[in-house]
Amino acid sequence: MNSIATQDERLDHFKTVPIHNKIAITMDTLNDEAEDVMDGKRDALICFGGSGLGKNHVIDKVIGSHAPEGERVSIDSPKDYKTVLAGFHDATYGRKRALPLVMDEAHLIFQNPRNLNIMKMATDGIGKKYISDYVWYTEEIGPQGGIKKVPHWGVSLKAPIFIMTNTNLHSMPKANVSHANALFSRIQPILIPDDRLLAWEYCVWLAMEKNVINTVAGKTVSLADRAKALEWFTANLWNMDQVSVRTMMAIVKEMVLARSPAKLEAKLETLLLPVSQRSYGRPVPPLNADDFRTLKMAW
Repeated sequence: MNSIATQDERLDHFKTVPIHNKIAITMDTLNDEAEDVMDGKRDALICFGGSGLGKNHVIDKVIGSHAPEGERVSIDSPKDYKTVLAGFHDATYGRKRALPLVMDEAHLIFQNPRNLNIMKMATDGIGKKYISDYVWYTEEIGPQGGIKKVPHWGVSLKAPIFIMTNTNLHSMPKANVSHANALFSRIQPILIPDDRLLAWEYCVWLAMEKNVINTVAGKTVSLADRAKALEWFTANLWNMDQVSVRTMMAIVKEMVLARSPAKLEAKLETLLLPVSQRSYGRPVPPLNADDFRTLKMAW
């Protein structure tokens, strides 16, 4: 990027982000595989990494195009196998067509062998996809008029499955690696590259092509403010806590809403790494607010 000198070269470079940027390509793959899961061509989707880059937005959009009003069963940070099986029960019981089961922040799935075994069963093309020893209850009126809990056994694992986590694929306990590898032989995980420069480039493309920072907090953002936000986003490439769409949108929001330059500076400071972890010697792409404004006008 540093070698791109002219505005025409910059325009050509950013216009082709979908075909040369590995994060853009991976996000497109995420969309394709999510469509396959909803169409029944794949049992599940597993995605690692990419915090703040829009994984959930992609999944929500795909589910919304297939399920009535985007209906799904969502589990945040599933902690144990009972929570996972309860999710399968809610997604499948009494339904002609199972709802999508979305497990977000699901790193704990990979910390627990029982959870991994459940996922292996759920994604085994020739398996029964049914667990008989899971107990669930309904409430019924007893002979004396009181409410009693009636036990039932068994849960179907036949649901479209989406497992997403921001953690690294290699952070799981060594004891679980063999279980995870058996799962990954059934469902190959999607790995979003952990690369700040690629993330920066992808975010700038989204700002230009998809207009993701044109409106913030119900307000239309001027081109000048968007360009200033992208300048700050670029200048602090190596010092932001997270290079992401979420961070880029937070920068724009503060530039629009902050009551004074001092308050803006204080809010933007919260988006940076601790001072001891910052790096001020590494080069950043040589683009300022004027460059971004001209780039958008030429888009």
